[in-house]
Amino acid sequence: MYMVIRRYAMQPSKVDEVVRKVDEQYLEKLRLIPGYEGYYVIDSGDGKITSITLSADEDVAKETNRLSKEWVDTWLQDVHLDLVETLEGRVVVHGGS
Repeated sequence: MYMVIRRYAMQPSKVDEVVRKVDEQYLEKLRLIPGYEGYYVIDSGDGKITSITLSADEDVAKETNRLSKEWVDTWLQDVHLDLVETLEGRVVVHGGS
């Protein structure tokens, strides 16, 4: 399993719009990628959100990263979303089901 964590910053008033678009548009595209395992978004308040993508392996993660950049550049260009940090790597401990 491979995980990518992305931290974003934006105007606080845009968070609901971004979350809605992700839920209604982006997730359906992610689900089409073989090896995609899960996607989560955390609202940390004050215009900061974090996305977590789980994939079968690094190759699938690269494809989800490509899709993410393409989708953000296309559908969120009016939001002025700033990618603050990206962390990624192989999951070495997993306590979920």
